[in-house]
Amino acid sequence: MSKQLVLEICASLLVSLLLVEGIVRIFGLAPEIAVISFGRYRLSANEKIGYEPRPRAEGADGASYAWSYPLSQVNEFGYRDRNHEREKPPGVFRIVVIGDSIAAGYRIDALEDVFPFQLEQALRRRGVDAEILNFGVSGYNTQQEVYTLIDRGLAYDPDLVVLAYCLNDRDRIDSGVLSILLASKGESAVVRSRIDRWLSFSAVYRMLRHRFARRELDEELARRDKAVEQDGVEDSLGRLANLSETRGFEVLVVVFPLLDNLARRKDARERQAIAELAWRKRLHHLDLHPALLDCVRREPQVGLDPYHPSVEGHRCAGDAIAQHLFARGFAPQRWQRGAPPWSAAGDVTP
Repeated sequence: MSKQLVLEICASLLVSLLLVEGIVRIFGLAPEIAVISFGRYRLSANEKIGYEPRPRAEGADGASYAWSYPLSQVNEFGYRDRNHEREKPPGVFRIVVIGDSIAAGYRIDALEDVFPFQLEQALRRRGVDAEILNFGVSGYNTQQEVYTLIDRGLAYDPDLVVLAYCLNDRDRIDSGVLSILLASKGESAVVRSRIDRWLSFSAVYRMLRHRFARRELDEELARRDKAVEQDGVEDSLGRLANLSETRGFEVLVVVFPLLDNLARRKDARERQAIAELAWRKRLHHLDLHPALLDCVRREPQVGLDPYHPSVEGHRCAGDAIAQHLFARGFAPQRWQRGAPPWSAAGDVTP
């Protein structure tokens, strides 16, 4: 076989792969994921959560690839946050944020640029002594987020819980980290994590892995896979509503729209569905689409990809949530238990 023929074959294969990659991306056949580094996580004792961040002390000696952001930005429990006193200081309005890689600030370098801290600063500028605790974890769905609140967040006696809802939260988009934690050990897991980190940039790879790949699951993996539901949004919001009633805090479900083309409103049906579900569960609701669309007119780059906000996107989200609270007469002493969800602009009442 001549050298020229080999080159022509290789070139033909490359073009074919690029063509398939383009088709998969154009038609949205592959899920968008936040690439999760294996070394950042450990199995959770709560099978409804599946996996959780390693405490800061456990990651201190790890290699740099094990963390998506500096170890200095991780608190004692492994969440991207500072440490907080368990007892709430007098006069402080305490907010617990639960969510996925959006709340964790995927690909955002500075802790202060992530939306929970932008919200905290926006509230303080308006005279509220606010304290925000961030329990966001990359790859979590709504079930995992609510159980994280139960296991971790409720101990801090929040006045308000903000659920950062991503439009892929009905699915499990966790880069297979739970499978890796259970099925792999030692260096083999590290190598697999490194390879997967690069391959996951390919839409074709994600499509094949998430739709067709078959894993040899042992009994524990099968049980844990079943424990973390594929679509537990409705049950989880119901559980959150019950906790709100029994523990005396309010809930605001904040919906982050798809950021790749806000003007097209291609996600309107799902955003409407979550608005109606929040209304049925008597939870407060905010759709960030109008605010982010307005921000695009000043700063076009509000998203790093369809799901993850840029620094400007996080800043816009924090400001919009603060404005939403104040537009409805927000003050810590004025939260009314059992009141119907806000029906002003920004909320949806079917």
